[in-house]
Amino acid sequence: KMKLGLVCLVVVATLCPHQVSPAITINDSTVQKLCLYGSGLQQKLPAALKKCPNAMKVAKLWPKGKCPPFKAFLKYLNKQVSAASCLPKALGWMDANGNILEEMVMADVAGLNPEMTSALSADKINICINNKMKQYIKKLNRCRKRYKTAQKNALINRMKGILASQCLINAMATSCEGFIKGIVQYLIDMFSNGGP
Repeated sequence: KMKLGLVCLVVVATLCPHQVSPAITINDSTVQKLCLYGSGLQQKLPAALKKCPNAMKVAKLWPKGKCPPFKAFLKYLNKQVSAASCLPKALGWMDANGNILEEMVMADVAGLNPEMTSALSADKINICINNKMKQYIKKLNRCRKRYKTAQKNALINRMKGILASQCLINAMATSCEGFIKGIVQYLIDMFSNGGP
């Protein structure tokens, strides 16, 4: 049964267009279905994506201008937070304050490959947020005469809320793609060496 499933995966992979090897591509919908099969997200994610059609759109964290006025900057970020948090909130992965609910994430991804589950851990998401925040902290520090400490902290908190959503979505997409590439490469190698 397992061998038949793996052979079917190779057939699906060869018929569809997400490059998993130089000769094989799979479309996003097929990758998503393969990654989510058997998990709590199998039904939940497609429904959430319908509610949040722009979920994969990357938000810009810095509006036009070197050091924009605080109120305009905050208004801009609030709009970005609303759009960026749509998918995690629709999945029940984020509370109203923008905090990631790791226990809800882990419950939904429990049926996924362990590599994918570990990519969605709070520690890895926080590392992603902190790495991406470095450039914005530098920019905000250059504007220290323009923003008071409390204002700077408010901007940082909004930016981190946006990045939390982006890092969560990116981690899921990247780990899913890596998982599928690994399976397909394993199958290619196996059949190249004379089959199972």
